[in-house]
Amino acid sequence: MKPLNLQTPCWNDARRDAQRAAQERTARLMNWFLQERDKQAENRFQQAIDEDFYDGLQWSDEDAQELVSRGQAPLVFNQVKPTINWMLGTERRTRIDGKVLPREESDETGAETKTKLLKYLSDVNRTPFTRSAAWKSCIVAGLGWMEDCIETDPTRELLATRAVDWKSIY
Repeated sequence: MKPLNLQTPCWNDARRDAQRAAQERTARLMNWFLQERDKQAENRFQQAIDEDFYDGLQWSDEDAQELVSRGQAPLVFNQVKPTINWMLGTERRTRIDGKVLPREESDETGAETKTKLLKYLSDVNRTPFTRSAAWKSCIVAGLGWMEDCIETDPTRELLATRAVDWKSIY
């Protein structure tokens, strides 16, 4: 059998075609990302304002400066934060654990085992706290995310649950 010559025109054409296809895919993905970023710009701006309101930053710089120039203090009596904190406390008080129910009587032991597995993963990953963080983001900014993923750190549990900030997701 004759050895493969990697310098043949056929091989170079195939490699060039593969590189061109990869560049086209990358350009298409980047175009989609930029389109989505532009579509979401106004909404994300409003979400940032919503977070500022929760934090008590309720005056624009121009309005606050106008008040200061008139000799008035730009005071904020934040009614947003206590209301949201009440909702967060309600969520914390009503936390529940999941339960897997069997479809048939013969599935009872499997359902119990799955319930124990879900409880173990919830405890190890502190899922109730993760859920609370996602809920807080949801009621403050209007969008909350949770991620179930494979953990690459060998010292941690393989299956992980995390809260993801809305700013990280497009």
